[in-house]
Amino acid sequence: MGSYTEPQISHNVKWLKKYGAKSYSEKVFKNMIALKMAKENGVNLIEFYLNKLNKKNEKEYNYYFKNEDKHNQQFLINKNVAHQAQCFV
Repeated sequence: MGSYTEPQISHNVKWLKKYGAKSYSEKVFKNMIALKMAKENGVNLIEFYLNKLNKKNEKEYNYYFKNEDKHNQQFLINKNVAHQAQCFV
């Protein structure tokens, strides 16, 4: 009885790396796999990044400007930037 797991993993790694003998650090390789999985699952990476950045900006804003809610919209990134950024990707 044989196992088909190891050849399949090897095939997937070669596909991910575009079939080349390259070496990557573990952190970079994990990031490559995560990005490839996100792309295959249809995740909009630009929108995901902008949402994450907005959450970070909201936390900073709330820390520094606790009582000034009227300026909140100016502090956050405009979602139209996502459409402009996609043209460059």
